Amino acid sequence: MFMQWKSCIEACEAAASAIERCIEDCLHADDPENLEECADRARDALDSVRIASVWMSRDSEHAPTMARICAQICEDCAAECDNHVAFHPFCGSCAEACRRAAMECRRGADESYRERISASAI
Repeated sequence: MFMQWKSCIEACEAAASAIERCIEDCLHADDPENLEECADRARDALDSVRIASVWMSRDSEHAPTMARICAQICEDCAAECDNHVAFHPFCGSCAEACRRAAMECRRGADESYRERISASAI
């Protein structure tokens, strides 16, 4: 694992666990039809954190781009989860984990970009 991605990969792995729980709870809630959008956004977020983690762990040249995409998808998931926190507490954990992953992905992408620019200037 490359050090510039370490905290992002860890945040994505933590988010994956919280997102999986959110999806499961959305599907088994008393009102699953009201949580369809939440479950859909969570599925997108789950896919993105998994893909981003794999690409970052092998330092793919496309990892910074995927990290930025992952950050946006995680922010979208968190925003949707915020709509349900009052009645579905599991959405709060998902939103928090997604926001942390988004923050770490943006930081990692920016750091990777700076490193690549510095390396090409040498």
